[in-house]
Amino acid sequence: MTMSNIVQNLIGNQTHCTVWKPKDQNQICVALNTNTSHLMMFKYDTHDVTVAFSNISPDLGELRIGQTFNFTGPTDCLEISLLKTAVRGVKVKELDFELRLGQGRAELVDVEETHLIIKGKGHMFAGESSSNVLFKNLLFPFSQRKVGEPAAKHCYC
Repeated sequence: MTMSNIVQNLIGNQTHCTVWKPKDQNQICVALNTNTSHLMMFKYDTHDVTVAFSNISPDLGELRIGQTFNFTGPTDCLEISLLKTAVRGVKVKELDFELRLGQGRAELVDVEETHLIIKGKGHMFAGESSSNVLFKNLLFPFSQRKVGEPAAKHCYC
């Protein structure tokens, strides 16, 4: 299955898709047309997302506190902001994101990173898990770009 910036919510036999397109053309948010399924695998649960990497998880330190990513959809806009990070050793290990639809309420998503896994925990948001929305729109394209970089860039010796 090819991933793109599409939020899908399966309801019985119906599929509801909301297409979110990066508003500011930030390249971090644009999925590549490259198959990286051999480098990372996703597991989407009701409220959680787990990403397992074949080599090493990408450095999330490139995402900065206060950084905001804006997306447009057919009827509304989505804003994803990085509120807080926690560093252990030399890598960012925890991130707190805020998701907001238009002028609506905000939803927080906690993301934890280990050596080979990134896990996001969220709640229902706009008819889908907020962690699924975050991963499909921001962290999947970001991870996809990072796992394709030379392995030397990922060494934290």
